[in-house]
Amino acid sequence: MVGLPRLFLGEPKLARERRIFAQSLMAGAEWKNLHVILVAGVDSFDQAEFEDVMKSTYGLPASHVHAINHNIAPAASAAKHCNNSNSTAWPHNWPLCPKNLPCTHSFYAQWEKASVCYGRVKEIETQPSFGSKFNFVIKMRVDWPFVTGPSLISLADPRIVYARFRCVSTKPFFIPSLYIAYNVHVGSRPLAWHGNCLWNAIFSDDQLVIAPRQIADKVFSCVDLDCPYESDDLKERVARVCRNLAWPECFMQLHWERQQLQVGPIPVEWRAISAAEIRARKCIGSDCSLNPRSKRRHHSKALRKHGSSPITNSTLTTL
Repeated sequence: MVGLPRLFLGEPKLARERRIFAQSLMAGAEWKNLHVILVAGVDSFDQAEFEDVMKSTYGLPASHVHAINHNIAPAASAAKHCNNSNSTAWPHNWPLCPKNLPCTHSFYAQWEKASVCYGRVKEIETQPSFGSKFNFVIKMRVDWPFVTGPSLISLADPRIVYARFRCVSTKPFFIPSLYIAYNVHVGSRPLAWHGNCLWNAIFSDDQLVIAPRQIADKVFSCVDLDCPYESDDLKERVARVCRNLAWPECFMQLHWERQQLQVGPIPVEWRAISAAEIRARKCIGSDCSLNPRSKRRHHSKALRKHGSSPITNSTLTTL
């Protein structure tokens, strides 16, 4: 699990939902093989407190929960890859991310944390008591209330990375809404309010990524992508594949394409969070909002209106 650990402490309802979501992923697999890793980036971090919560949430022994703090500013992470990492170098026809920052800031910070998480995965696998490798490595947001997803044993092709669509150019009855993270266009009108996916922009979502262990090295090497706006090849592909929507999800997709990875869309159900729930929860970090600009409650309603079929089950082996 990668990101700010808001919505993590003192939330019994969300703890139950995390457990149910993990159980849906692990359907048909042995629970004892699950390890949960949290990689955060905050000034004040109590490892023991987080690991106690993780043990309670997932019913796992101490050896199977791992809390890590990798506190690096997004700008510092981006500066490792881009010679000029401020907004003056950002192409004028690429949208900026929140706080008017280049989206490379959040992309590199997110995947640097994911790389730290994956490093811990490989450390676990080298322990004599472990004696094998995981079947799957899963990256997911720590603060988003996923409810159900596909069971891991149903994801039979170890050559495919599994994720939802972030943007896809089709109508809801061609692709069920649970396969789509935020947006789908109906004619020229966006169905959802979060962002504005453009026609012919097709790329995956980064909130939940399921990587079979066989290809996990490639999936979790996104942080090695060269600076998108300093590469003529990547600028061309941002225009062609993402329609100049230079979001972190677009950069992830372009890296996977370079790695010759195929992506298989999966259905994932999630629950909208009410404003009252946001106000009442216990937060960690200076920003305790759940991306308030994205009207995701409206999006969830829109998906329900257009018909969301229920999900069967999902699985998870490593987060």
